[in-house]
Amino acid sequence: MAEFMRKVLFIISLTLVMATILYAKPVSHFESKIGPYFSPNGCELAINGKFTLDFWVAHVVSGLSIGVTASNNTLNVTALSSNVIRYANFNWKNLKIEYGATSTHSALFLTTWDVGNIPRGWRNGVDVNNAGNYMSIFWDRGTYDLKYVSPFFFSDFWWYENAMTFTFGLSKGFLYLNGGKYKDSYFVGLGGKYENFEVLLQGFSNEEMVFPNVSEQIPSKYVGIFKYDDGSSEELFAMSENEFYFNSSAKFELFSANFKTFLSTTYVNTFPQILKTNFGMKVEKSFGKNISLFADFSYEKEISLWLGMKWRF
Repeated sequence: MAEFMRKVLFIISLTLVMATILYAKPVSHFESKIGPYFSPNGCELAINGKFTLDFWVAHVVSGLSIGVTASNNTLNVTALSSNVIRYANFNWKNLKIEYGATSTHSALFLTTWDVGNIPRGWRNGVDVNNAGNYMSIFWDRGTYDLKYVSPFFFSDFWWYENAMTFTFGLSKGFLYLNGGKYKDSYFVGLGGKYENFEVLLQGFSNEEMVFPNVSEQIPSKYVGIFKYDDGSSEELFAMSENEFYFNSSAKFELFSANFKTFLSTTYVNTFPQILKTNFGMKVEKSFGKNISLFADFSYEKEISLWLGMKWRF
């Protein structure tokens, strides 16, 4: 009798799992790139795989990159990067869980957090939206955020490590004021957003390393951040008394091929002065729905070039 009940429970459990899978309607795609990769270390055959899966409330991306080189009659296979799960997003109606988040802190206003290499990590939170009023609380890559948005104004309380910021502004970020504490300093700021252009000006009571995500900087008291984003082109320029940081990216179509470009420049007025520039371009030309040729060129301390073919199924 016990054996019979175990079989019944197994069949019921299997049926529920299959029903859940069918209800979720999973959709998966696999994308693979292969071709010669040129760098100062020589030439190698690079292989990159990307797998995406969408089901129910989830979107999952995984990937694998390896390099293959041959020297002294020896074949070497090196894992350049390996991610079982590179990115995952689970989005219920009022609960969101995100792994591998790279977004800026807020879509309503700029912060000094938005300058430099924004960390990748977990972003989890709860939000409630009712008749134009929106409230949320999130834990976002080690920071905490409590936000309220109405049709007329918004307020945001954001804190992390040795810093906290309170921002109050008009709806959609047209104009906002903020203030708070950063390490041993107090600060105030004024900013606003109009169509595709956004600006933030801040002043600190003491000189501080004000950009949490920038490795090379010097203490500053006054900061200006300017951003332009129209969906296809994005530029961000941040400056203080003795430094500036510029990042630009654009995507466009030319001769039926898709182009993506990026440019970043860092200048710090130390002795000796620091001036660094990175740039690159990706070109992809499709042949049918699932096959394309690509070229990926970049200069980031070293020059690299990857030529190859991509296919998707």
